[in-house]
Amino acid sequence: KEGGGLIPTLLFGVPGSGSMAVFLGGLTLLGVEPGPAMVGENLSLAYVIVWSLALANVLGAGLCLFLSPHAAKLTRIPYGLLAPFMLMIVFFAVFQSGRHLGDMAALLALGAAAIVMKRNGWSRPALLVGFVLSDTLETYLYQAVQFYGAGFFLRPGALAILALAVAAVGAAFQHHKNLLPGQSVDESDAAAMSGAADWRFAWLVAAFFAAALADSLRHSFLGGVFPVAVSSVMLLLSVFAALRIGRRRGAPARVPRIAEDFRNLGWLVLFAALTALLGFILALPIFFMALMRRKSSAGWPLIAALTVGGTAFIMAVSKLTGLDFPWGALQYFMDDALDARLPWPLG
Repeated sequence: KEGGGLIPTLLFGVPGSGSMAVFLGGLTLLGVEPGPAMVGENLSLAYVIVWSLALANVLGAGLCLFLSPHAAKLTRIPYGLLAPFMLMIVFFAVFQSGRHLGDMAALLALGAAAIVMKRNGWSRPALLVGFVLSDTLETYLYQAVQFYGAGFFLRPGALAILALAVAAVGAAFQHHKNLLPGQSVDESDAAAMSGAADWRFAWLVAAFFAAALADSLRHSFLGGVFPVAVSSVMLLLSVFAALRIGRRRGAPARVPRIAEDFRNLGWLVLFAALTALLGFILALPIFFMALMRRKSSAGWPLIAALTVGGTAFIMAVSKLTGLDFPWGALQYFMDDALDARLPWPLG
């Protein structure tokens, strides 16, 4: 499945799935620009990626045959013991992208938005794909309009791409329309098809794009052509979705309550708040012990051992890769007010 999406991702810069969107974002962070030039300027890298995927599929299949009984045991590990390690890596990686605590705030905001989208039947991978492609799409649209003017949208190539996009959206819409409620295996699909999706959220999305459109119209033609085009299309689609959801309201789908998701998100807020106050490496043990104690039945000796292990692991990663830990108010106070710095890794 991913092999089929790798070629368009590398050659055209168009990811075919959420995982390919993440892969495309990783290439962009490394300074590699996927597209037609990939074949000429980075042909060796393209070969490495393709062959790595092929070998990974072969080796992965073999390893799964031998290691699946042992890998299955990982599912028996309580969530409360695994979650701290995953969140530690996520927060550390998010900070490295921009080296600012605001990146963590953006992570929390996107997490909250993703929870609401999931419970209301809105696709999160589609948002991810659009987010990754937005910069490239805006750049090339700006260049095309600059060369050809507004008539660019009436050129045969642009009309063909538009027709393909409309056909793809129509096919997806028809597919979901023909599915029976019992055939849906995804919670968001179940929410959208059963009428549990909240029409108020759809109108909130429509209001967001209406505000974006109003703001875009204040810019110059070239500066606003991309946001105006995107806002206009999304405003029409979101209004259509809101009207459709309003007409199909029925029996609520059996999906977990959204309050439980936001309670779990609260742990991320706690971690971010502790990091902003004490710094990452001092907040990490507190977060580990609090989450494990709350979400698992493990005793204090095991919690202490896992906390020490997790802290030592992330310290080793930081040392080997030369990456810094996020500072908090404590580190900034020591550095500015007292003209002193805590020793690594505390500061």
